[in-house]
Amino acid sequence: MLEMHDLLQEMAFNIVRAESDFPGEHSRLCRLPDVVHVLEENKGTQKIKGMSLDMSMLSRHIHLKSDAFAMMDGLRFLNFYHDGISKENIVHLPPTGLEYLPNELRYLRWYGFPSKSLPPSFRVEHLVELDLCGSKLVKLWTGVKDVGNLRKITLSYSPYLTELPDLSKAKNLECLQLVACYSLTEVPSSLQYLDKLEELDVHFCYNLRSFPMLDSKVLKKNYPILLSIFDRIARSIKGQKFRVLTTCGLL
Repeated sequence: MLEMHDLLQEMAFNIVRAESDFPGEHSRLCRLPDVVHVLEENKGTQKIKGMSLDMSMLSRHIHLKSDAFAMMDGLRFLNFYHDGISKENIVHLPPTGLEYLPNELRYLRWYGFPSKSLPPSFRVEHLVELDLCGSKLVKLWTGVKDVGNLRKITLSYSPYLTELPDLSKAKNLECLQLVACYSLTEVPSSLQYLDKLEELDVHFCYNLRSFPMLDSKVLKKNYPILLSIFDRIARSIKGQKFRVLTTCGLL
């Protein structure tokens, strides 16, 4: 069965390679040398519809320019993955981060995403799934964006993530994964208006201080973390009361 899969995959690669001698003009990029060449040399074109990179197969670090995707306006599928979330990030961007992502993207998965936020120009209106597990994100974006097509967001193991945007327009959002986002202190209240939200995972988000009112089926999966939130709030209130009484005694 595995040999048949490999044969079919090789046939698919041959069909794509037959489109052009230049990788940047292929509709789909999956072969490691082709993907690395296009990214590092800024050889992408609007003909590229899909790009997939298994980062665990890279034998060296690669460095992208901030405008690495600027010429790929037709890109709909971008998949940078590896076989473990703890793997060292070996795809790097300049300190300024990523300046551009194609607005036609439907699927964006980039494990260890190395920017502090998504590019401001990225409209995300066509995005269906966003997976930036293990990222360097501090925030996703600023303000309210049209995310009506978005069904799943995964930001788990992003230790620097401090805030989430207003997701009030994410009417089709079904799943939000935030496991081990240690710096996150608040889950946005806009989630309580999302009728299709079925799964919200905030396990190991130890610094959460507030949580919106959600459907019971969503809350049940987060009882342990919710209990710890309530316990912290109770201890905080108790501490404040003690300080007030102590101060009054000095009057």
